[in-house]
Amino acid sequence: MATRTSIWVHGAAFQAEYPADFAEQPEAAGVHFVKRGGEGSSFKTFPSTHNFYVVIPTPSTLEDYLMQVKGITLYYATGASTIAGVSLYDGAKLLGNFDNLNWSGNHAANYDPAFNRLSFGETQSISQGLAIVVAVNFAQPNLGEAYSLVSFVSVGVDLYSGITWFQNIVRWLASIFRM
Repeated sequence: MATRTSIWVHGAAFQAEYPADFAEQPEAAGVHFVKRGGEGSSFKTFPSTHNFYVVIPTPSTLEDYLMQVKGITLYYATGASTIAGVSLYDGAKLLGNFDNLNWSGNHAANYDPAFNRLSFGETQSISQGLAIVVAVNFAQPNLGEAYSLVSFVSVGVDLYSGITWFQNIVRWLASIFRM
């Protein structure tokens, strides 16, 4: 019987690929900006593309069964920026790459599967721990705004343990022949 669980990480855990491209508060004229707090992480910058990383603490096995990941849920908000893509890694192994998303708007509190959820067709086995990479395109800011913005509130993965019906039969047959 498969067991399902979700593991969530707060948005304050997100890190920019090149932290030097962003400066901590206070905001100075012409300097990139990052803010972390109870509401997550917010990154402001000029038109450019940046990758952001977050590590998901992941049990690779549960009761001697490999864990599998089925999907990712991301809560975020954008201002003159879009989430271009999301990639999921198990150690160095790429499990999934979702390109050309063009997600934008305020999806920080309300779940909308069209803008928060990414699903794999099949579950993907994991063994080394998960990392998520989010590619963000920062566009020209709206009139009256100095920067483009992305805010990460939280991210979660759906994990499953257990074996399929076929794997259960193979395991049962193997136990009979070991006797």
